[in-house]
Amino acid sequence: MRRDLIAQQLEIALRTSLPVPALRLIELKGERPAIDETREPWIPIKYGPASPDDWFGVVPATARFERDRGGAIETLDLVVKVNPRQGLARTLIPWIIEHKKIALDRPYWEYRSAAESDHTSAREERLYGLAASTPALRAVLPRCYGSGTDLRTGEHALFLEFLAEVALDRGRPADALADWNRGAFESKTVGDALRNLKVAAPIESKDIVIRAPDIAENGAVVPIEVQSNVPGTKSLAVLIEKNPFPYAASFDLSQGALPFVALRVKMGETSNVRVVVAGADGKFYTAAKEVKVTIGGCGG
Repeated sequence: MRRDLIAQQLEIALRTSLPVPALRLIELKGERPAIDETREPWIPIKYGPASPDDWFGVVPATARFERDRGGAIETLDLVVKVNPRQGLARTLIPWIIEHKKIALDRPYWEYRSAAESDHTSAREERLYGLAASTPALRAVLPRCYGSGTDLRTGEHALFLEFLAEVALDRGRPADALADWNRGAFESKTVGDALRNLKVAAPIESKDIVIRAPDIAENGAVVPIEVQSNVPGTKSLAVLIEKNPFPYAASFDLSQGALPFVALRVKMGETSNVRVVVAGADGKFYTAAKEVKVTIGGCGG
């Protein structure tokens, strides 16, 4: 996306988000990622051809502006994130398939599993639109100053708060963040994993919603979404019952956090995806959904 167009649309966005109706952008400085086609030949495939003045991907930038003409000059550090017009399902993944000489019976984007990586250009913009009316979501996202679109190319740009440091969990010391439940991850049965997680007698619950494909065409990348409606959800754990090591992931939720997670897991064969939730009442709740796998993803 052209830098001059980004600057024009950033000025409009800042006038609305700061809000300063008379704001004038003086300068937008930043340097896009360098292109090394020998080391990263997929870059032009993913983002398309780029002129020297085009920005793509994630570009740290600094905006210099004045609130009123002739006023003091202020600076704002931000990130300009430019998403390509086409999703990976139509660019990078077909390129990988071609270079790996993988035989398909139709273009990759016609497969059901391609849907999650197709038409992705405007998804982040919609996410920030949703955050405007969802306080729990807004609390965990960097501030968005607005967005811009190149109508000629279909590219979308987001103007995001620059975060130099991110605290993963302000309630725990830094060394605790490195802790992990080795016993749970190395457990070879669901029962052993739950014992290592100190989960006792989970209760079947319809308040846990698991969204996953009924049939996964590729077990190496199976998208899963979990929404917990259990009151005061404190944590979520995801287990793939028939995997060699069933425990896949867990999430501790701070007070007020939205009890929703999205992840991708590997599945070696058809299996139940089981979710265990810890509620505010000290009890554990569980639900499961079967996912049929046509090509396993846990091979060597």
